[in-house]
Amino acid sequence: MDISADGMNETLLEKFQQAYKDLDLFPLIEPEQIEKFRVDYGRSVRIRLRREIEASLPNGKFVFAGHRGCGKSTLLKQVSVDMQPNHAVVFFSIADQIEMSAVTHTNILYAIAIQLLSHASRQKITINKDIRETLLGWNTTVRKQIASAGTKGD
Repeated sequence: MDISADGMNETLLEKFQQAYKDLDLFPLIEPEQIEKFRVDYGRSVRIRLRREIEASLPNGKFVFAGHRGCGKSTLLKQVSVDMQPNHAVVFFSIADQIEMSAVTHTNILYAIAIQLLSHASRQKITINKDIRETLLGWNTTVRKQIASAGTKGD
């Protein structure tokens, strides 16, 4: 039995470390990840979700919620395959876009906007020039406003 300086069994430690890695619940993004861990929800669930999404108002909001690890991303990924011919579907992990120490509602919305803009560009979807420039220059504009507000108080 291998015992480390602090008295921990090395084999047991390796098992715990592997279990920790196996239980890492970051969102599944790549098709291979989805396929490895997916649960088949069945056609009727996917059809119902698609109808709910398509029935939502244009420019409205659709809330799809559930506890961590319950399969929200997996189900949405499956539904997205059915919807892609008629809808733009963008998947990404916010954890890959924003440092954990910088998570704010503003940064999340900005990251979503940039992902949508990037997807539109790849798909050759025309985006109004003013919208594109506003989004791409938003961070610079905000910093300039903060900087000038700071100098006004001096």
